[in-house]
Amino acid sequence: MTENKKKIIELLILSFMTAVTYLLWNTVVIYPVKLLVVILHEISHGIAAVLSGGYIVEIAINERLGGHCISSGGNQMFIASAGYLGSLLWGSALFVSGYNKKWNLGFSIFLGSVLIFITANYMENIFAGMIISLFGLYFIIAPRYLPGMLHGYITKFLGITSAFYVAIDIGQDLVVNTYLGSDASLLSSLSGVPSVIWGIIWLLISIVVILKLFQYGIRKGYSKNL
Repeated sequence: MTENKKKIIELLILSFMTAVTYLLWNTVVIYPVKLLVVILHEISHGIAAVLSGGYIVEIAINERLGGHCISSGGNQMFIASAGYLGSLLWGSALFVSGYNKKWNLGFSIFLGSVLIFITANYMENIFAGMIISLFGLYFIIAPRYLPGMLHGYITKFLGITSAFYVAIDIGQDLVVNTYLGSDASLLSSLSGVPSVIWGIIWLLISIVVILKLFQYGIRKGYSKNL
């Protein structure tokens, strides 16, 4: 198979995954993935708090995909920005790992361990906790026992969905609501810059990241081996 053919096949596969994500966005098929993305968003706030000298008090999500991270201390601007940034970074890491077996194994085990640790120590919602724990177990077990190509495309799908979640979430806020209670409203209160400006900034960043991920995937091309 020629390199150009591999790139075309990978473009078609990535486009199909994107179409599936968009068309099934509000269905039960994508719902568990949304829960995963929301917890990664909240975990990112918590990591930012710890890195900037604070600590995590509580991380929670519910069945309606609402979530929060309560922390004490730390740099508030850094913490407030970390949700959007973290979702993009986690998503990018998942996506890129789908093309490298060694990186995929290490990152999957790390992410699975983080999810189980957060669930065991900070989450009280039983339903959401069970879903996140299952994802944690999946990431720990799957790289060793699932066919490499299958697990690779699952991680790519989860990664691109995480990046798309940022764009869709911010886009809906720009059109539908007024950012009350959102990261953009918190950034606005901390900086004095209107929340809509923060929304546009992060929307543009998320679009750039998605395009870069597509470019990376196409450059790597289709392969039957992770």
